[in-house]
Amino acid sequence: MTVQELDERLAAVAAFVPSGARLADIGADHAHLPLALAAKGQIAHAIAADANEGPFEAARRSVQAAQMTDVIDVRLGDGLAALAPGEADVVSIAGMGGSLIVHILEAGAAV
Repeated sequence: MTVQELDERLAAVAAFVPSGARLADIGADHAHLPLALAAKGQIAHAIAADANEGPFEAARRSVQAAQMTDVIDVRLGDGLAALAPGEADVVSIAGMGGSLIVHILEAGAAV
């Protein structure tokens, strides 16, 4: 997956991720964003987290198929609870409604 293959929404999100970032993609679904950024060499590491088993498994399969398991960790977890404090310096929470994003940020304030 390359940045050029991202849809318009994810390409816009990718443009905000600084080079060398440790990215946490919350609600990662198939992990398209971290995969594209890793393939481009733009991120140092990523955590692709999803609260639901189906999307988590889809992300896990995508990362394994792309042979990116050394750069991208896939985790099953609810919002920022999937992270430890200091693990990421950039967080992507895209494709969700505003109230859910606010809830995720409030619940994960310590992270």
